[in-house]
Amino acid sequence: MAWTDPSTWVAGAILTAQKLNEQVRDNLKAIGDPWQTYAPTWSSSGTNPSVGNGSLSGAFSQAGKQVNFRAQITIGSTTTFGSGVYSIGLPVVAMATRWIFTGAIREASPLVTYAAFGETAGGSSAALRVLPTTPGGPLTGLSQGTPITLSSGDVIAIAGSYEAA
Repeated sequence: MAWTDPSTWVAGAILTAQKLNEQVRDNLKAIGDPWQTYAPTWSSSGTNPSVGNGSLSGAFSQAGKQVNFRAQITIGSTTTFGSGVYSIGLPVVAMATRWIFTGAIREASPLVTYAAFGETAGGSSAALRVLPTTPGGPLTGLSQGTPITLSSGDVIAIAGSYEAA
């Protein structure tokens, strides 16, 4: 259900069933409807990776300019990793301001989870980052070998909320 900008009501305005449905019921449905799937892209600042027999999945909801999303990369046995810092595509173009998203890298063997982040200053993708290797250092770009050597069964997941452009 699409979001409708609510009217500014004034004294003497007549409230009809149609207006009540459009501006209250439909907007509440826009918030509560099931999320839509989307196909995120996986790219890098160097040679692009290829998911091979792994998978890319994503879902999002949008009510007005509010976008909530989640995206996941599952590494397969034929995944190639490219070079450079990884980015993941967003479902809707983000407003040109700094947005930080939370995420994780789950190593399949041994079963270990690392904190990850997504960062964008607007646009259609978020650069993937991990915690610094030294205390007080900057976030480091997520790439093959940083923080781990990715292999089959590993998962990179990210989720967040932002304002659409």
